[in-house]
Amino acid sequence: MTRRSLFASMLAMTAGGCAVRGIQPPQPNSEKITAITFEDVTQQAGINWVHNPCLSGKKYLPETVGGGGGFIDYNNDGLLDILLVNSAPLPGYHGPVPSLALYHNNGDGTFTDVAREVGLHLSEYGFGAAVGDYNNDGWPDIYITTLNGNRLFRNDHGRFQDVTQQSGTSVARFTTSAMWLDVDGDGLLDLYVGNYVHWSPAIDLPCGPHNTRQYCPPYQFQGAPPILFRNRGDGTFEDVSAAAGVLNHASKTLGLALYDFDGDGKPDLYVANDTEPDLLLINGPNGIFKDIALPAGTALGADGSATGSMGVDVATPFNDGRPAILVGTFAGQEASLFLSQVDAVKTPGVPLFVNMNAASGIALPTRTRTTFGAAFADFDLDGWQDILLINGHIDNDPTLVIGGSVVPYAQEPLLFRNLHNGKFADVTAASGLDIAMIGRGLAVGDYNNDGMIDMLAFDNRGAVKLWRNTTHNRGGWIGLRLHGKRSPADGTGAMVSVEGEVGLQRKMVASTRSYLTSSDLRVHFGTGGKRVRSVEVRWPSGRVSLLTNPPVNQYLSIVEPDN
Repeated sequence: MTRRSLFASMLAMTAGGCAVRGIQPPQPNSEKITAITFEDVTQQAGINWVHNPCLSGKKYLPETVGGGGGFIDYNNDGLLDILLVNSAPLPGYHGPVPSLALYHNNGDGTFTDVAREVGLHLSEYGFGAAVGDYNNDGWPDIYITTLNGNRLFRNDHGRFQDVTQQSGTSVARFTTSAMWLDVDGDGLLDLYVGNYVHWSPAIDLPCGPHNTRQYCPPYQFQGAPPILFRNRGDGTFEDVSAAAGVLNHASKTLGLALYDFDGDGKPDLYVANDTEPDLLLINGPNGIFKDIALPAGTALGADGSATGSMGVDVATPFNDGRPAILVGTFAGQEASLFLSQVDAVKTPGVPLFVNMNAASGIALPTRTRTTFGAAFADFDLDGWQDILLINGHIDNDPTLVIGGSVVPYAQEPLLFRNLHNGKFADVTAASGLDIAMIGRGLAVGDYNNDGMIDMLAFDNRGAVKLWRNTTHNRGGWIGLRLHGKRSPADGTGAMVSVEGEVGLQRKMVASTRSYLTSSDLRVHFGTGGKRVRSVEVRWPSGRVSLLTNPPVNQYLSIVEPDN
């Protein structure tokens, strides 16, 4: 389907005071749901990009972080394009200079790199990207994180301008993940910048046995505090880190997730830290954040110690409205699955979480994996969120042995299917994903608009992989694209609830998820082929949109009501 025919199929309707448009793709198969399967379509899609960490031979710490980027509809044609962030030469590296890429979705299953012609240039050692419409003009902008010079690219109707200096968002730190969010409820996206450690070639440390060199563990470096930029609304930002209470967290950040954990209508942040306790930053009065991770039960791993936390995501996987936080960790530890004991939307207050990793079945399979990318998604559309983890070790390290075996450098992804009873089953073997890679970033989204969630996986030192979801027998679905008026134009921070015969599902609109990546800004829910009774959108402005008995198996555009 071409872009023009795609938009020609959009229909207008009114439901619950909301403007709604629908895109009608092929109908789902109603047969009994079986295996979840994926196909690697990278080559046939015309994507030949390779992540190059510019190995220097000196085992510099940035070489381990890997690549990111993700999905972005940069030209507003209704099709997800692909942004790929690469590295740059370090001292001692001799080889080709890597390049950033922006692959334009041609609408026929193929992509074309248009980075240079649309004005995207980057000569820094890049890591990841945060996508958000910070100036509310309807076009998604890009903030790229790097080793020593983050860049903000403003989207001017499909072409990009580097506005880093004039916007005041320049950061010369080792930045990993960044997040767009409306901290103060003024309808403008602010910017949280998660930094890793204080590092440069000049202060790099020699690590490893005599006459060898290994990558130093992060605890040998001082953590770098985050930065919070407040959007002034005139194209510029101010650093409010100290006033907002985030400056004192020198926390070695690798992953970020957004959710309203205490049910007060304001976005909170989960911060995944490497070898330091994770943070649960609750957005309090006047935009001042307070870390409650320790009393809430999310600061540490199952054994009571800080983990090497990396990728993170939030969903309501048990269909009762209670959010769960998924956190990928280092080999020898276990991925965490922190489950809130209440649905804060219905029962506001300070949350309490319990780590359900062992009870849910994800602990043992993840013990030997170093998990970077982590995401919830309903891959088989049965109405229950599944789990996908992208794994890869730091180095060919023969000293790390678990269960009598050396932990491999390249590792297979892990796909867990939701069994609807509080447990997950490892279904990787039959999924087509059992391919070893040095996994890093992971983004999820429906790039071909067939209602199935596809994924983009990054390999440190390898080719990026676009996996198309080919699950044959599947349920139904509903997708939502939000358009704010008093709230951020792209809907970031809105809480979406879908209630139907499979239960209650919630998600907060946010592009930053997992690790170093931005995913599809459209909110997607499986329905299991069952009826959806209602869709509720609680906008950051406090307004509410309600759809009753909405159409399914299509994408709906919901416009924030005037009152």
